[in-house]
Amino acid sequence: KKKEKETPIVALVGYTNAGKSSLFNRLTRASTKVEDRLFSTLDTTTRQMELGNKQKALLVDTVGFIRNLPHHLIESFKATLEEAAQADLLLHVIDASRADTFYLRKAVEQVLVALGISGKKSILVWNKADLLEKTQPAADPEGGVFLSAKTGEGVEGLISELTEYLSYTKKEQEFFVPVKYGGLIHFLYEKAEVLGRRDGQEGSFLRVRISRKAEEIFKKMLRDADQTAKTLDS
Repeated sequence: KKKEKETPIVALVGYTNAGKSSLFNRLTRASTKVEDRLFSTLDTTTRQMELGNKQKALLVDTVGFIRNLPHHLIESFKATLEEAAQADLLLHVIDASRADTFYLRKAVEQVLVALGISGKKSILVWNKADLLEKTQPAADPEGGVFLSAKTGEGVEGLISELTEYLSYTKKEQEFFVPVKYGGLIHFLYEKAEVLGRRDGQEGSFLRVRISRKAEEIFKKMLRDADQTAKTLDS
């Protein structure tokens, strides 16, 4: 049902205790339970988060992974992680303060392969930047976003990246809505980003950034309204 909506879905994945739930709380202003133990999140929690340009997304928190996750556990977690498979984007959260980040990252990637979602677009999120020593590097050669879910440092940078990436999944389009169909305009304000509007005697021109699915729905709404009007006229 979430996938049928126009709101994009972003899923948090990562090694256990990487700070996914803390980041979830920071991004959604929620209060999900945060514990320093294995599998403290055993089911998915979904909340809406606000991005830039009036964009919104659904953020999903998932179970933490471990190294050499047994096959039977992968099978058990498949239902829990199904929302990650349905996501438009993954945020791979890594504890940047640990010395074994390379191995933890590979462990997560192996689980994603086992789940059949390794090819999905993802952003590396290096969490717990507040625990890094000043002498430690503040960037990774492979990119990503350094932040602290605890203090909020760097979170705005992640939100900017999310906003930019999710904007690319939409295109700019212009619609003309006749005055008699003016009631349909609210759909564009709800399902798209209205970039400009020009009202005239005959109707309104709206320039929007919209997803392909929402565009198809709105065009059908216009066609149906036009057909209904023609039927009534005849």
